Amino acid sequence: MTFSLESFFDEPPKHGGRRRGAGRKPAAEEQATQEEEAAANPEGLSYNAARARNEAAKARINEINLAVRSSELVERGAVQRASATLLATLTQALRAIPDNIERTLALPPEVIDAISKQIDDGLAALAADLKKMGDVG
Repeated sequence: MTFSLESFFDEPPKHGGRRRGAGRKPAAEEQATQEEEAAANPEGLSYNAARARNEAAKARINEINLAVRSSELVERGAVQRASATLLATLTQALRAIPDNIERTLALPPEVIDAISKQIDDGLAALAADLKKMGDVG
């Protein structure tokens, strides 16, 4: 079999040439493509704007993680557990005051009851304030 340039140019090209979907789209097709892209992107962000928004979010998450690791931020659950332990200890110590006073000073029961009521009222006010703080966050 011999190879000649004439036979080479007689055959239709197997690769290259016009490809389906290549080149500039007609106006109607271009409009339909833009509408499909708009439907896929309901917020109307361009690719660059969406990418910038994504990068900003990633940067914010990295900043928060760094602040947690460097103990600048503390997880909410850890604060709640520590606060609960502290308040339970404080409540127990405050409620022991009337009994300790009664034993050491031999005060009448009416005075001890008045002290107990003041402590209970103070603890109730503290609990209400803490509940308000928890409802805000």
